[in-house]
Amino acid sequence: MCQVNLLPWRQRRRRRRARAVIIVLAAELLLAFCSTGGSWLRWREEQSSLAARLALLQQQQRHALQQRSEHQQRVAQCARLQDTLKHYRRIRQANQQYYRFFQQLPALLPPGLWLTSLRLREGRLLAGGCSRSYAAIVETNSRLGRHPLLKPAHWHEITRLENGLLRFQLQTPWPGRAINNASR
Repeated sequence: MCQVNLLPWRQRRRRRRARAVIIVLAAELLLAFCSTGGSWLRWREEQSSLAARLALLQQQQRHALQQRSEHQQRVAQCARLQDTLKHYRRIRQANQQYYRFFQQLPALLPPGLWLTSLRLREGRLLAGGCSRSYAAIVETNSRLGRHPLLKPAHWHEITRLENGLLRFQLQTPWPGRAINNASR
């Protein structure tokens, strides 16, 4: 015959063990929920911190891009101003050469010869004048040809007037053309 041990202390022991297992299981579940909740809270705090940092970095990046753009504009403006300054310096230097030339021009003309016109046309200097002698015109051509600013002059026209004077017109390449066409 089969004997069943139905003693109450065994039944209590089973209940205690079941209760202990349930308590351990509940404690494990509580611990799991607490660690999950703590991780979730930490993640949420970290996410808000990272979002604030990201916003700050994006603001700094926009500021840096704006400063870079302003710097590039200033550099471009500076380059344009330097080009303009170089252009005006070249013009000034050329004008000083021309000023010295025109200051020296009376000394280049022999006695008995005078100029009646000076014109710039298509990159050439046209000098017109009158003289009493052909030798003075030849001497003027020679002197102008030796001047460092000018290339040798070519005769454009020589005519004798009714009063015996010789009217002449010389033309020579004028170096001012290169300055006028220089790019800024």
